[in-house]
Amino acid sequence: MDSTFRVPGGDPNTTEGRSDSEPLIASTIGIELDGAETPSEKKSAWMRFASIVLTVAILYLVFFVVLPSIASYEDIWDAISSMSVAAAIALIVGGLLLIAVTGLQLAAALEGLRFLPAVITQPMSSAIGAIVPGGAIASRAVFLRPFGVEPATYARTYAASAFSVTSCVLVMPSVGLIIFLLASQSPDARDMRTLALIAALVALVIAAVMLVMVSSAAVCRWVARTGTAIVAKSAWLSGKLQASGWEVAVAQWREDTVQIVRERRWRLGASVLAAYWGNGALMIACMYACGLPYSAMSILIGLATWSLARLLLAVPLTPGGVGVLELGYAAVFTAMVADVFDESVVAGVLLYRALTYVLPIFLGGVLILITRLRGTRERPHHRDAEQ
Repeated sequence: MDSTFRVPGGDPNTTEGRSDSEPLIASTIGIELDGAETPSEKKSAWMRFASIVLTVAILYLVFFVVLPSIASYEDIWDAISSMSVAAAIALIVGGLLLIAVTGLQLAAALEGLRFLPAVITQPMSSAIGAIVPGGAIASRAVFLRPFGVEPATYARTYAASAFSVTSCVLVMPSVGLIIFLLASQSPDARDMRTLALIAALVALVIAAVMLVMVSSAAVCRWVARTGTAIVAKSAWLSGKLQASGWEVAVAQWREDTVQIVRERRWRLGASVLAAYWGNGALMIACMYACGLPYSAMSILIGLATWSLARLLLAVPLTPGGVGVLELGYAAVFTAMVADVFDESVVAGVLLYRALTYVLPIFLGGVLILITRLRGTRERPHHRDAEQ
């Protein structure tokens, strides 16, 4: 079997069509890329340096300035260490189940993809994404190829799955708003009403625009043409974006998304909702396990708060959202409880992030290591067979 990775649409004898992250992805997972040339850098060195400095500054401010001002790390550790063994095991099992459910989103959208490949490639791609900026999507295409999934097919299916996830993130805060409106007895819920109302209205407007784009081919082409014209008129944008071909690409995206969502809507919708509310339930369970009493925040109020926080933090500023998500979740949830429970909330947020960010990366790293070791052992046999 040929292990060389070629990018769809690119020339196999050149670096055309290859992303900057692919060589590092290839070296990490032990495959070879066609062509000996190094791909051109899309970002200047100073821009990369500025991005690193910004990320480090955010991490420092979050973990060494802001979070300790909300709850000391000593109190946070006390809250985590007070958790029972049974609760710890239950949370780990919940984290593993959530990895499986998240992996099944692609299987729900891609007909013929089996359970095991869909699940194991999810943490593997997360591990690559933690090392290579933007590498999670490209690496999963590589991991799925041995299972008969071509990169072009994966790209179309991923686009449809991402559309479904984004729609869920935009629409579900309306459910949270309804919960806040019904929970009129809670003063904390009343304080969140205004923010929830504004967020839900903005999200619904964006969701409506997305729905119109998907429903109308003419609107979709108009948006692409408008974007192309804006980029063409700006020298700065022209140097950053390649707008040629947007109209064709967007029209193809619409056609593929409509077809996949129409054919797989029930399975895809169920998997997206399960992953969405499963994340919220795991977050609340982590807080309960760290000492937050049910009387301080009910499950329904917790899920409503989760839907609002998930929307507000939909676009993180750092790789994997590290620092930004921890601070955002802590800020939103501590606003819902009394100050005496801040350490339980922050401890629960950090524990949740460990289960949904660190655990998949660790598991993916182990799976990649196993894959590489197996590949190393099989290569001599292949060479002997060829001779």
